[in-house]
Amino acid sequence: MADMMGDLLGKLSRKTGREWTMLDLLRLAQKLPELQKDGNADGLFAELGEMGLELPEETKEKVKDKLANGGVSQQQAAQMLDDISEKKVEKVSARKSVVKKKSSSKKRK
Repeated sequence: MADMMGDLLGKLSRKTGREWTMLDLLRLAQKLPELQKDGNADGLFAELGEMGLELPEETKEKVKDKLANGGVSQQQAAQMLDDISEKKVEKVSARKSVVKKKSSSKKRK
């Protein structure tokens, strides 16, 4: 469990460019009762945005659809966050490698 949490924190840190801690996850966990009560994920998305993790509208809609179709357990919510951070880190890493290649070719000229 600790390894999973450490991996998640690392992925989020790489994605957002700031260090994520357990306190950040606790902040998000405080939004879960609101989410489970009325199914409104906007508060959670706003909190994530304030923490530096901006989600595409498509991802937000997928989460809202899952909530509307029976809800999401805490374990499923954690898995969704892990999946989101994984995809985002891959995209950022791909962009960084392209930028590095471009800057390398400039040095050669």
